[in-house]
Amino acid sequence: MSVWRLIVHHHDADAALDWSRRSRRLAVGWGAVGDLRRMKAAGSKDIAAAIRDKYPDLDNSGHGGASLWNLYACVEEGDLVILGDGATRRLVMEVKGPYEWVACPADGPGGDYQHQRAAVHTDLDPDEVWIKAGARFAKGQNPRWTLSMCGANREDGI
Repeated sequence: MSVWRLIVHHHDADAALDWSRRSRRLAVGWGAVGDLRRMKAAGSKDIAAAIRDKYPDLDNSGHGGASLWNLYACVEEGDLVILGDGATRRLVMEVKGPYEWVACPADGPGGDYQHQRAAVHTDLDPDEVWIKAGARFAKGQNPRWTLSMCGANREDGI
């Protein structure tokens, strides 16, 4: 099992965190690229190319491709995800379901956050989980990505 860090909706982190708790969902943006299962992406570069195509004015396609690949292909049921606003770790959720592409409900995180996974809120302290996960990101992961793997896993005592 792995530990991940997810930066929630950039424009209203409080609302996005509340939505994640209530809906029991994790959500990542760039929804216009569509369902990654239908895309049959072979890796993050395929997803980054789709982001560049759908969002030509954005300059974060590489970060988006890697983040969506993590959500789609790397996160597993039982993994822990530390949610925060980029500066503060706010809560921990446990992943309970596979990748899904779903229409955002009216009370959702806003924008195009259709890439989702079912998850439940835990009582774990996000700072303690971060420290137990090595207080760092795993090799090859980038802290600027929306979703990044942390440096240790649950077998290490988390």
